[in-house]
Amino acid sequence: MAFLRHLYNNELPVSDNAMRIVREILIQPPGVVVNATGEHPFDAPWPAETVASAKTGSTSSVAIGQCAESSAGSNVVGVPGCL
Repeated sequence: MAFLRHLYNNELPVSDNAMRIVREILIQPPGVVVNATGEHPFDAPWPAETVASAKTGSTSSVAIGQCAESSAGSNVVGVPGCL
């Protein structure tokens, strides 16, 4: 959650444009969440103006314990599997 807070507060050590692009990529189509297995509708109707941002899936390319923490306690940004 710390990564998402930093992303949406423009507090990551990357350009504002890069953070904007990532936020746009996370936006899901109306009424569904899309992952590698396809579109999955929400269980109940959501208001038409609802915008859902989601990161689906996971990775196993980083060994457990490889993700170091900074002095602030947030995971290392930019290392796959450390978000």
